[in-house]
Amino acid sequence: VHVSTNLVEIDGRQERLLTRYQHTKLEGEQVVREFEAGGGDAVIVRPSRVYGPGLLTTANAVTRIVRLYRAGLFRTRLADGDARGNYVHVEDLVSGMMAAATRGVAGDAYTLGGENATFRDVLAALRAATGRSRVVVALRLQGAFAYYWVIDPNVKPILECIRSGGCDDRA
Repeated sequence: VHVSTNLVEIDGRQERLLTRYQHTKLEGEQVVREFEAGGGDAVIVRPSRVYGPGLLTTANAVTRIVRLYRAGLFRTRLADGDARGNYVHVEDLVSGMMAAATRGVAGDAYTLGGENATFRDVLAALRAATGRSRVVVALRLQGAFAYYWVIDPNVKPILECIRSGGCDDRA
């Protein structure tokens, strides 16, 4: 089982729009395809936004947001026009990976996701789960850059990554 990302499902978008992360995942999938062409047996899984217990890194931003919200420290978000994202709990992801390993068809790729939700939906779920209502202000992109540049120095590499369109393993 090779773990990729649902971010490689680009549906005809031009490759120049892909981040470095997406490029490396596509390259990984190509290595798996070459392995399969040589007679190897493999499946690919493509998880969406994973959340659940674990170390707080840029790779599990949803979990970080949950912890910040619970602590009363998550106060801003991007004004995203209610774009939908897909969120999968790590335990469901592991179940999907096990199913792909035992019942998957060699050569196939499986998207492992959970619920499609807007960020407003995520915040509503956090309010319900914690019993805490927090004011979270939606900032336009430039406002978010300015706010986080001043407030959170750990976010600077991520913001620079977004602005440049080329992220490395830090973001």
